[in-house]
Amino acid sequence: MIRSWHKHEGFALPTVLIASVVMLIVLVSAVTATESVRSALDRQYYNELAREAAESGLAYASYCLQQNGYTPQWNDSYPLRPDRDCTGVNTNGVSQYIINQSNVRMTFSVGAPNNLSVSQLVSSTGTVELLRPSSGQPWRSYTYSASARIGVSLNLNTVVFGYAGGQGAYFGTIVADGTLRMVGYNGYGELSNGSYTNTLTPTKYILNGNDKPVSVFTNFVSGGYNTFVLTDKGTIYGAGWNGEGELGDGTTTTRSQAVLYNLPAGKTGQYVAVGGVATYVLTTDGNIYATGNCGNGRLGYSYVIAGCTNQSLPQRVNLPAVTADLNTVPTTNITTDYVSAFVRMQGGKVYGWGGNSNGQLADGTNNEYSSPVQIGTFGNTGQPKAKQIVTDGVSLWIIDDSGKLWGSGMNLFGELSASTGLIYNGNSGHCIDNKAQDGLTLWLYTCNNTAAQFFMFDVDNSIYYPNKNECFKMTATAFSLAVCDGTASQKFTLLDNGSIYNASVGKCVDNTNADGVTLLPYTCNGTPAQIFSLGDIKGLTQFHLPSVAGTPIKVTTDQWYTSVLTSNGQVWSAGDNNVGQLGNGKTSLYQPYPVQFILPSGVNAVDVFTTSYNPNTAPNAYNNTYVIGSDGKVYGAGSNNFGQLGDGTTTNRSTPVAMQTIDGVNMKALQVMAGYGTAVILADNHKVYTVGNNGNGQLGDGTTTNSSVPKANQYTNALPITEF
Repeated sequence: MIRSWHKHEGFALPTVLIASVVMLIVLVSAVTATESVRSALDRQYYNELAREAAESGLAYASYCLQQNGYTPQWNDSYPLRPDRDCTGVNTNGVSQYIINQSNVRMTFSVGAPNNLSVSQLVSSTGTVELLRPSSGQPWRSYTYSASARIGVSLNLNTVVFGYAGGQGAYFGTIVADGTLRMVGYNGYGELSNGSYTNTLTPTKYILNGNDKPVSVFTNFVSGGYNTFVLTDKGTIYGAGWNGEGELGDGTTTTRSQAVLYNLPAGKTGQYVAVGGVATYVLTTDGNIYATGNCGNGRLGYSYVIAGCTNQSLPQRVNLPAVTADLNTVPTTNITTDYVSAFVRMQGGKVYGWGGNSNGQLADGTNNEYSSPVQIGTFGNTGQPKAKQIVTDGVSLWIIDDSGKLWGSGMNLFGELSASTGLIYNGNSGHCIDNKAQDGLTLWLYTCNNTAAQFFMFDVDNSIYYPNKNECFKMTATAFSLAVCDGTASQKFTLLDNGSIYNASVGKCVDNTNADGVTLLPYTCNGTPAQIFSLGDIKGLTQFHLPSVAGTPIKVTTDQWYTSVLTSNGQVWSAGDNNVGQLGNGKTSLYQPYPVQFILPSGVNAVDVFTTSYNPNTAPNAYNNTYVIGSDGKVYGAGSNNFGQLGDGTTTNRSTPVAMQTIDGVNMKALQVMAGYGTAVILADNHKVYTVGNNGNGQLGDGTTTNSSVPKANQYTNALPITEF
């Protein structure tokens, strides 16, 4: 019995104990689980507070950037906090905490942004601290880091518009979700949507990985064969034509989906200049790399041009090695078209390389260079510094900080303006020349670019000879030089056929006996002996603005004519004016001295953009000048075949008209870009408006119907503050 009882008790006790232990474990687990749930909820709550603190920092950073032209005033040593102003300096009487209670406090800190060319990459850290009630000291903290791209909501580098001459145009924007979406012409795969088919509705520009686009680059002076994207990681992707290696991926395979531009290891991109058949990428360490067609020396890495090999992997342009000297550091003012490329350095020097067929490298020759050469003396010790450079591929313009505008290269229609240059007669192959430099006789002679052949069309319709400070003069029987007196005998017009006409005697300058030498007055007949053109200028010559204009602050061109925005709020233009694109109320093929763009009384010009395309094949369709007025409206002149002037008609205009919709009250224009009969307007209401040619769907309205009224179509969007 005892043995049996012991056996029973021996079995029952462990069972009870086990059951009790199990129940205890369950109870402890339940309590622990309850504590874990509570702890998890607490962590979730405080992490959310930390996230809100970080986002408050981003909002403050956005405000500070907006107030200071998107140039950060704070840095890592003086970060933004709730108690600091936009320079990172403490503000008296303001708490460093967003919330400061007995048991919790919350703040943020924003360090120096990373400049991404057209936006700032800002990082903000939010912190929440739990305090001990007894001492007020922190015993636990929660942090959350947030980053955002903050930039001008609308900027040319966040909106892309380009066209391939004679083929089509396309358009795209970085939209609210941080992706680039494009619409229109896609013959080379420029839209990077995996096809070569035009699209009437926007498609996403496909990038590898999770990189997000912050800037977009293409060519809108007719070489829009490819499109490039700079990402938030500093990488460069490109899509489109790659037959000469311009996409920089090591191949010559044209791509309908963007590929990585293979910069050397450790290099990050900053800016892309797209030349159609050559590409130039500026890296953050101040080097420029080139890929694509090597012809004419356009890749600039110092090579033998004859028989050169196109490059599909980036080659460093042979600029001076980057040092502390600002003249070794390139700016993003890299301009390229056709066979030439130019860059302005931070110290004010200008370098150019490539083709020189029209003297655009300004060295007095037509020699081409595969290594950069300095243009003029800009930026040298004691010399003016270049502030802006522009090229159309055959001419170069430079504004310096002394308030002068200089040009070199093609001057066929007078686009270098009142500059001293050659007057050429194709029939004889000779130029007008002051025989023996006697200041009297004019004849035809072999073109030689000497002072005896340099003449200037002036705003008073005189033709000036700087070498002797004299002017052309015509009587009924003689054509000569004389002291400038402003009389009718010294007033000349370059007719649309190229004849030099004097209204006072009703005659034209003529090589009467066709000997290629003699020049005399003769009845205008349009024969080759009376046809003259303006020759190339192979050295820097000044663009002569009238004194009432002030000084040049911006120059723009797309070939054949040039427009200049001046400090007095005016726009003056010279060159081809065949459909009235210069906006002076008149039309003329040759406009060799500057004329003023007509604006309403009291309205000043604040920006200007010009566009043109081959006057020989499409003389009336694509030539336009757009001016943004101080009233926020857009005024346009020239071609209107597609309704690109936005005035509700398709009538060409030599006297500027204001676009509809952009009324200057409910919305104001910030920037304009245009080409191929399409105009894109960036407005201050954070919308993009398109108007004109829609042959490829580039207006973004889902059709191919042209529009003569600007519209903010459903597929046009702007870049917001994008957090990630």
